Amino acid sequence: YGGHVLQLSTGDKGSYLYANFGALVAHEDDALRATLAALDLQAPPGMPFIDSIQLGVASGEMCVGAYGSAERRTYGALGDKTNMAARLMAVATDGILCDEVVYQGARGQVEFEALPPIQVKGREEPLPVFRPTGTRAGTVHHSMIDKLPPTQQMLLKIASVIGPDFETEVLAAVYPDKDEHEELAHNLAQLAQTGLVVEQEGHYIFANTLIREAAYGRMLFAQRRGLHRALAAWYEERAGQATSAYYIMLADHWQRAEEIPKTMHYLEKAAELARAEGDVDTAVRLYDRALKLEAQAGVLSEGYENRRQSLSK
Repeated sequence: YGGHVLQLSTGDKGSYLYANFGALVAHEDDALRATLAALDLQAPPGMPFIDSIQLGVASGEMCVGAYGSAERRTYGALGDKTNMAARLMAVATDGILCDEVVYQGARGQVEFEALPPIQVKGREEPLPVFRPTGTRAGTVHHSMIDKLPPTQQMLLKIASVIGPDFETEVLAAVYPDKDEHEELAHNLAQLAQTGLVVEQEGHYIFANTLIREAAYGRMLFAQRRGLHRALAAWYEERAGQATSAYYIMLADHWQRAEEIPKTMHYLEKAAELARAEGDVDTAVRLYDRALKLEAQAGVLSEGYENRRQSLSK
Protein backbone atom coordinates (compact mmCIF):
# COMPACT_ATOMS: atom_id res chain seq x y z
CA TYR A 1 0.00 0.00 0.00
CA GLY A 2 2.97 2.34 -0.36
CA GLY A 3 4.06 2.35 3.28
CA HIS A 4 7.46 1.51 4.73
CA VAL A 5 8.53 -0.81 7.52
CA LEU A 6 10.71 1.29 9.82
CA GLN A 7 11.32 -1.21 12.59
CA LEU A 8 10.80 -4.86 13.44
CA SER A 9 11.61 -6.11 16.94
CA THR A 10 11.26 -9.58 18.42
CA GLY A 11 11.49 -10.63 22.04
CA ASP A 12 10.03 -12.72 24.83
CA LYS A 13 6.95 -10.45 24.97
CA GLY A 14 6.19 -10.78 21.28
CA SER A 15 7.10 -9.17 17.99
CA TYR A 16 6.52 -5.52 17.12
CA LEU A 17 6.31 -4.10 13.62
CA TYR A 18 6.34 -0.32 13.10
CA ALA A 19 5.28 0.91 9.64
CA ASN A 20 4.78 4.45 8.41
CA PHE A 21 2.58 5.85 5.63
CA GLY A 22 3.54 9.35 4.55
CA ALA A 23 7.23 9.52 5.43
CA LEU A 24 9.65 8.89 2.54
CA VAL A 25 6.70 9.04 0.12
CA ALA A 26 3.46 10.92 0.87
CA HIS A 27 0.06 10.22 -0.64
CA GLU A 28 -3.24 12.05 -0.37
CA ASP A 29 -4.88 8.95 1.14
CA ASP A 30 -2.28 7.66 3.60
CA ALA A 31 -4.91 7.16 6.31
CA LEU A 32 -6.80 4.82 3.98
CA ARG A 33 -3.62 2.98 2.95
CA ALA A 34 -2.63 2.41 6.57
CA THR A 35 -6.11 1.14 7.47
CA LEU A 36 -6.22 -1.27 4.52
CA ALA A 37 -2.77 -2.57 5.46
CA ALA A 38 -3.95 -3.08 9.04
CA LEU A 39 -6.99 -5.03 7.84
CA ASP A 40 -4.74 -7.29 5.75
CA LEU A 41 -2.30 -7.78 8.63
CA GLN A 42 -5.00 -9.31 10.81
CA ALA A 43 -4.20 -12.53 8.97
CA PRO A 44 -0.58 -12.32 7.72
CA PRO A 45 -0.12 -14.75 4.82
CA GLY A 46 2.19 -17.68 5.44
CA MET A 47 2.41 -17.08 9.20
CA PRO A 48 0.02 -19.53 10.88
CA PHE A 49 2.23 -19.57 13.98
CA ILE A 50 1.06 -16.04 14.90
CA ASP A 51 -1.97 -16.57 17.10
CA SER A 52 -2.71 -13.06 18.41
CA ILE A 53 -2.45 -9.76 16.58
CA GLN A 54 -3.05 -6.27 17.95
CA LEU A 55 -2.80 -3.17 15.75
CA GLY A 56 -2.92 0.53 16.53
CA VAL A 57 -3.18 3.21 13.83
CA ALA A 58 -2.75 6.94 14.50
CA SER A 59 -2.10 9.93 12.24
CA GLY A 60 -0.53 13.36 12.68
CA GLU A 61 2.61 15.45 12.30
CA MET A 62 5.85 13.62 13.03
CA CYS A 63 9.56 14.28 13.18
CA VAL A 64 11.14 12.22 10.40
CA GLY A 65 14.71 11.65 9.34
CA ALA A 66 17.94 10.02 10.43
CA TYR A 67 18.78 9.82 14.13
CA GLY A 68 21.31 8.12 16.35
CA SER A 69 25.04 8.42 16.93
CA ALA A 70 27.84 8.80 14.39
CA GLU A 71 28.55 5.07 14.70
CA ARG A 72 24.98 3.84 14.39
CA ARG A 73 22.18 5.74 12.70
CA THR A 74 18.78 4.82 11.32
CA TYR A 75 15.74 6.44 9.72
CA GLY A 76 12.64 6.95 11.79
CA ALA A 77 9.38 8.81 12.31
CA LEU A 78 8.98 9.90 15.93
CA GLY A 79 6.45 11.93 17.85
CA ASP A 80 3.29 11.87 19.93
CA LYS A 81 1.44 9.90 17.28
CA THR A 82 4.06 7.13 17.40
CA ASN A 83 3.30 6.76 21.08
CA MET A 84 -0.44 7.00 20.41
CA ALA A 85 -0.33 4.16 17.86
CA ALA A 86 1.64 2.03 20.34
CA ARG A 87 -0.89 2.69 23.11
CA LEU A 88 -3.79 1.85 20.83
CA MET A 89 -2.01 -1.35 19.88
CA ALA A 90 -1.55 -2.27 23.51
CA VAL A 91 -5.29 -2.10 24.25
CA ALA A 92 -6.54 -3.46 20.90
CA THR A 93 -7.37 -6.94 22.13
CA ASP A 94 -6.82 -9.14 19.09
CA GLY A 95 -7.94 -6.50 16.61
CA ILE A 96 -7.41 -2.95 15.31
CA LEU A 97 -7.95 0.41 16.98
CA CYS A 98 -7.68 3.74 15.11
CA ASP A 99 -7.70 7.30 16.34
CA GLU A 100 -10.23 9.87 15.08
CA VAL A 101 -7.88 11.38 12.46
CA VAL A 102 -7.46 8.00 10.76
CA TYR A 103 -11.19 7.38 10.99
CA GLN A 104 -12.00 10.71 9.31
CA GLY A 105 -9.45 10.05 6.55
CA ALA A 106 -10.58 6.53 5.71
CA ARG A 107 -14.29 6.36 6.56
CA GLY A 108 -15.35 7.12 2.98
CA GLN A 109 -14.05 3.71 1.88
CA VAL A 110 -13.83 1.69 5.09
CA GLU A 111 -16.60 0.66 7.47
CA PHE A 112 -15.84 1.57 11.11
CA GLU A 113 -17.37 0.73 14.45
CA ALA A 114 -17.29 3.60 16.95
CA LEU A 115 -16.18 2.30 20.36
CA PRO A 116 -16.46 3.90 23.81
CA PRO A 117 -13.63 6.40 24.42
CA ILE A 118 -10.66 5.00 26.32
CA GLN A 119 -8.21 6.47 28.78
CA VAL A 120 -4.60 6.32 27.60
CA LYS A 121 -1.36 7.32 29.24
CA GLY A 122 -0.33 10.90 28.51
CA ARG A 123 -3.86 12.24 27.91
CA GLU A 124 -6.20 13.77 30.45
CA GLU A 125 -9.35 13.38 28.34
CA PRO A 126 -10.66 10.00 27.12
CA LEU A 127 -9.64 9.23 23.54
CA PRO A 128 -12.29 8.49 20.87
CA VAL A 129 -11.41 5.20 19.17
CA PHE A 130 -12.72 3.37 16.12
CA ARG A 131 -12.39 -0.19 14.84
CA PRO A 132 -12.33 -0.82 11.05
CA THR A 133 -14.60 -3.72 10.19
CA GLY A 134 -14.36 -3.94 6.40
CA THR A 135 -14.20 -2.03 3.15
CA ARG A 136 -16.97 -0.21 1.34
CA ALA A 137 -17.86 -0.84 -2.30
CA GLY A 138 -15.11 0.46 -4.55
CA THR A 139 -12.27 0.16 -2.05
CA VAL A 140 -11.30 -3.17 -3.57
CA HIS A 141 -10.33 -1.23 -6.69
CA HIS A 142 -7.79 0.75 -4.66
CA SER A 143 -6.31 -2.53 -3.40
CA MET A 144 -6.16 -3.98 -6.91
CA ILE A 145 -4.44 -0.88 -8.30
CA ASP A 146 -1.86 -0.83 -5.49
CA LYS A 147 -0.87 -4.40 -6.27
CA LEU A 148 -0.19 -3.72 -9.96
CA PRO A 149 3.40 -3.36 -11.23
CA PRO A 150 4.51 0.32 -11.25
CA THR A 151 4.33 0.64 -15.05
CA GLN A 152 0.74 -0.63 -15.15
CA GLN A 153 -0.22 1.65 -12.26
CA MET A 154 1.15 4.60 -14.21
CA LEU A 155 -0.73 3.55 -17.36
CA LEU A 156 -4.00 3.30 -15.47
CA LYS A 157 -3.50 6.71 -13.85
CA ILE A 158 -2.72 8.43 -17.14
CA ALA A 159 -5.70 6.72 -18.76
CA SER A 160 -7.94 8.06 -15.98
CA VAL A 161 -6.90 11.59 -16.93
CA ILE A 162 -7.78 11.00 -20.59
CA GLY A 163 -11.34 9.93 -19.80
CA PRO A 164 -13.67 6.93 -19.43
CA ASP A 165 -12.32 5.53 -22.71
CA PHE A 166 -8.89 6.00 -24.26
CA GLU A 167 -6.80 5.04 -27.26
CA THR A 168 -3.24 3.73 -27.22
CA GLU A 169 -2.09 6.61 -29.41
CA VAL A 170 -3.26 9.23 -26.92
CA LEU A 171 -1.84 7.30 -23.98
CA ALA A 172 1.55 7.04 -25.68
CA ALA A 173 1.53 10.76 -26.51
CA VAL A 174 1.54 11.82 -22.85
CA TYR A 175 3.27 8.83 -21.25
CA PRO A 176 6.33 10.33 -19.51
CA ASP A 177 8.86 7.52 -20.09
CA LYS A 178 9.41 7.27 -23.84
CA ASP A 179 11.70 4.24 -23.37
CA GLU A 180 8.69 2.17 -22.28
CA HIS A 181 6.51 2.88 -25.33
CA GLU A 182 7.25 -0.50 -26.88
CA GLU A 183 5.79 -2.18 -23.80
CA LEU A 184 2.55 -0.17 -23.77
CA ALA A 185 0.54 -2.69 -25.79
CA HIS A 186 1.74 -5.57 -23.62
CA ASN A 187 0.96 -3.74 -20.38
CA LEU A 188 -2.48 -2.69 -21.63
CA ALA A 189 -3.20 -6.33 -22.45
CA GLN A 190 -2.12 -7.26 -18.92
CA LEU A 191 -4.45 -4.59 -17.49
CA ALA A 192 -7.30 -5.99 -19.55
CA GLN A 193 -6.66 -9.42 -18.02
CA THR A 194 -7.15 -7.95 -14.54
CA GLY A 195 -10.62 -6.76 -15.53
CA LEU A 196 -9.85 -3.13 -14.65
CA VAL A 197 -10.12 -2.07 -18.31
CA VAL A 198 -11.87 -3.64 -21.29
CA GLU A 199 -10.68 -3.60 -24.90
CA GLN A 200 -13.36 -2.58 -27.39
CA GLU A 201 -12.83 -2.16 -31.13
CA GLY A 202 -9.30 -0.80 -31.00
CA HIS A 203 -9.60 1.27 -27.85
CA TYR A 204 -10.00 0.68 -24.13
CA ILE A 205 -12.63 1.64 -21.58
CA PHE A 206 -12.61 1.47 -17.80
CA ALA A 207 -14.65 -1.45 -16.51
CA ASN A 208 -16.62 0.98 -14.35
CA THR A 209 -16.56 4.56 -13.06
CA LEU A 210 -15.27 3.57 -9.61
CA ILE A 211 -12.06 2.14 -11.10
CA ARG A 212 -11.34 5.34 -13.01
CA GLU A 213 -12.05 7.46 -9.92
CA ALA A 214 -9.77 5.26 -7.82
CA ALA A 215 -6.91 5.58 -10.34
CA TYR A 216 -7.40 9.34 -10.72
CA GLY A 217 -7.47 9.85 -6.96
CA ARG A 218 -4.12 8.10 -6.49
CA MET A 219 -2.21 10.90 -8.20
CA LEU A 220 -0.92 14.05 -6.58
CA PHE A 221 -2.59 17.24 -7.75
CA ALA A 222 0.55 18.51 -9.51
CA GLN A 223 0.84 15.24 -11.44
CA ARG A 224 -2.77 15.41 -12.63
CA ARG A 225 -2.40 19.06 -13.59
CA GLY A 226 0.67 18.34 -15.73
CA LEU A 227 -1.05 15.47 -17.52
CA HIS A 228 -4.14 17.57 -18.27
CA ARG A 229 -1.88 20.27 -19.69
CA ALA A 230 -0.02 17.76 -21.88
CA LEU A 231 -3.28 16.26 -23.14
CA ALA A 232 -4.80 19.64 -23.97
CA ALA A 233 -1.68 20.67 -25.89
CA TRP A 234 -1.62 17.36 -27.79
CA TYR A 235 -5.28 17.66 -28.81
CA GLU A 236 -4.73 21.25 -29.92
CA GLU A 237 -1.89 20.21 -32.23
CA ARG A 238 -3.39 17.06 -33.74
CA ALA A 239 -7.14 17.46 -33.80
CA GLY A 240 -9.23 20.09 -35.50
CA GLN A 241 -12.77 18.89 -35.07
CA ALA A 242 -15.09 21.89 -35.06
CA THR A 243 -17.65 20.41 -32.67
CA SER A 244 -18.89 21.79 -29.38
CA ALA A 245 -18.02 18.47 -27.67
CA TYR A 246 -14.40 18.80 -28.86
CA TYR A 247 -14.17 22.38 -27.58
CA ILE A 248 -15.70 21.39 -24.24
CA MET A 249 -13.16 18.58 -23.89
CA LEU A 250 -10.32 21.05 -24.47
CA ALA A 251 -11.87 23.48 -21.98
CA ASP A 252 -12.12 20.71 -19.38
CA HIS A 253 -8.45 19.73 -19.74
CA TRP A 254 -7.22 23.34 -19.72
CA GLN A 255 -9.33 24.12 -16.66
CA ARG A 256 -7.88 21.17 -14.74
CA ALA A 257 -4.44 22.37 -15.88
CA GLU A 258 -5.36 25.76 -14.31
CA GLU A 259 -4.96 27.60 -17.62
CA ILE A 260 -7.94 29.94 -17.25
CA PRO A 261 -7.50 32.07 -20.44
CA LYS A 262 -7.36 28.95 -22.62
CA THR A 263 -10.30 27.45 -20.74
CA MET A 264 -12.42 30.52 -21.40
CA HIS A 265 -11.34 30.61 -25.05
CA TYR A 266 -12.68 27.11 -25.67
CA LEU A 267 -15.80 27.66 -23.58
CA GLU A 268 -16.58 30.65 -25.77
CA LYS A 269 -15.98 28.66 -28.97
CA ALA A 270 -18.19 25.84 -27.70
CA ALA A 271 -20.93 28.30 -26.69
CA GLU A 272 -20.83 30.10 -30.03
CA LEU A 273 -21.02 26.83 -31.94
CA ALA A 274 -23.91 25.58 -29.80
CA ARG A 275 -25.65 28.91 -30.36
CA ALA A 276 -25.18 28.66 -34.13
CA GLU A 277 -26.64 25.14 -34.04
CA GLY A 278 -29.69 26.37 -32.14
CA ASP A 279 -28.80 24.63 -28.88
CA VAL A 280 -29.59 27.59 -26.65
CA ASP A 281 -29.60 25.66 -23.36
CA THR A 282 -26.05 24.40 -23.92
CA ALA A 283 -24.86 27.85 -25.00
CA VAL A 284 -26.32 29.47 -21.85
CA ARG A 285 -24.76 26.81 -19.64
CA LEU A 286 -21.32 27.34 -21.24
CA TYR A 287 -21.54 31.13 -20.96
CA ASP A 288 -22.51 30.76 -17.30
CA ARG A 289 -19.46 28.56 -16.75
CA ALA A 290 -17.22 31.14 -18.43
CA LEU A 291 -18.70 33.94 -16.32
CA LYS A 292 -18.11 31.96 -13.15
CA LEU A 293 -14.47 31.44 -14.10
CA GLU A 294 -14.12 35.16 -14.84
CA ALA A 295 -15.45 36.00 -11.41
CA GLN A 296 -13.09 33.56 -9.73
CA ALA A 297 -10.15 35.02 -11.65
CA GLY A 298 -11.17 38.57 -10.79
CA VAL A 299 -11.85 39.50 -14.42
CA LEU A 300 -15.05 40.88 -15.89
CA SER A 301 -15.89 40.76 -19.59
CA GLU A 302 -19.02 42.50 -20.86
CA GLY A 303 -18.87 40.35 -23.98
CA TYR A 304 -19.77 37.09 -22.24
CA GLU A 305 -22.46 38.74 -20.13
CA ASN A 306 -24.07 40.50 -23.10
CA ARG A 307 -24.10 37.36 -25.23
CA ARG A 308 -25.49 35.31 -22.34
CA GLN A 309 -28.27 37.87 -21.73
CA SER A 310 -29.15 38.01 -25.41
CA LEU A 311 -29.72 34.24 -25.36
CA SER A 312 -32.02 34.51 -22.34
CA LYS A 313 -34.33 37.09 -23.93
